[in-house]
Amino acid sequence: MEAPGTFSVVSPVHMNVLNGELAVEVYDARSMFKITSSKSAYVDLGTEFSIKVDDDGSSELHVYEGSVLASSLSKKGNSERIQLVTTDQTLRISDDSTLMGADNHELETERVPRIREPRRPALIVSPAYAASVQRSNPQGYWSFEDENEAVIESFAEKLPMLKIGNEVERVNDANNTYIQFNESSSFQALTFENPIHFESNQKFSVEFWIRPDRINRATVFAVYDPQSVKANGETDHLALIDLMHTPISFHHIPAAIRTAIRPVPSDDYYAGINMFTDQHYIPGQWMHIAFVKSDDYAATYINGEETNRVFFSETEHTLAGDYAVVFGQMSMQNWETALEGQKRPFVGALDEIAFYLHDLTELEIRRHYNASR
Repeated sequence: MEAPGTFSVVSPVHMNVLNGELAVEVYDARSMFKITSSKSAYVDLGTEFSIKVDDDGSSELHVYEGSVLASSLSKKGNSERIQLVTTDQTLRISDDSTLMGADNHELETERVPRIREPRRPALIVSPAYAASVQRSNPQGYWSFEDENEAVIESFAEKLPMLKIGNEVERVNDANNTYIQFNESSSFQALTFENPIHFESNQKFSVEFWIRPDRINRATVFAVYDPQSVKANGETDHLALIDLMHTPISFHHIPAAIRTAIRPVPSDDYYAGINMFTDQHYIPGQWMHIAFVKSDDYAATYINGEETNRVFFSETEHTLAGDYAVVFGQMSMQNWETALEGQKRPFVGALDEIAFYLHDLTELEIRRHYNASR
């Protein structure tokens, strides 16, 4: 949005504009994000577009990618005339609610701004942070400073991590190196070279720094049974950390972080227990995430503070077995035939990944985070 302008948020998926200019980018068409003015309504179908609304209620739409369903409104505020506007087209709705054609950017009006790339601050990790993590005895700790492009070695030298996919790259920024997941139509992830053996009711913890590049549904961390993957990508998961967008099947704030824990690995969408943060993740900003699975509880921490904790019954125990661990996707098998909902690729950066075969304490997590400041 650009000043001057008058905007109001009606709901997480509806904004009203009295006057002003704004640019919108929506990655998931299912959200059906809507912008209205006194004379017009625009429903996003998965796209990037800009809108300019004048004081008299007339408006102009520019679609840069994807499509938008535009409609002029009657005096009662209902859709009157409807037009589908697609990539590189412009449409104007006049003050008398007349649609003025979907042209290929031919209207003689000033173009409103596009979405700017988010500012990406550097993550400065001090030696004190690394020392603090290592004192907690991780099974593996990766800072991604090694130049080996195939296998990324752990500081703890217990779990090497394999880099998969051409779109996963090591980036050096302000004397720190991190892993960047770029947008791609092919499989990309980080995973341990071999599955990890869990005992019955195994305790484990994971922590990392994350910088999402967009708001969309994406799996950042997953633990699953590698023998369970079906041709359509459905997988029996034990634990998941997801970035969420707008609520669809679940009830949560937009751009929440979801952690799911299941006592028995399952591909049931509704199985296990879910935890959602009450704070948003913000594209372009680094945040520290920790997840702990203990004997009888699981907990999520954001920037050193506990955000959720759930408890298990005595019968809800993790089954013993060999489990795959992956960062950046839901799983790593059957990518070509998997359904889109079984992929959930992450776009953004990860750094300072640590994995433990014990439960970190709240004090340890807070100490790790504070050591980075």
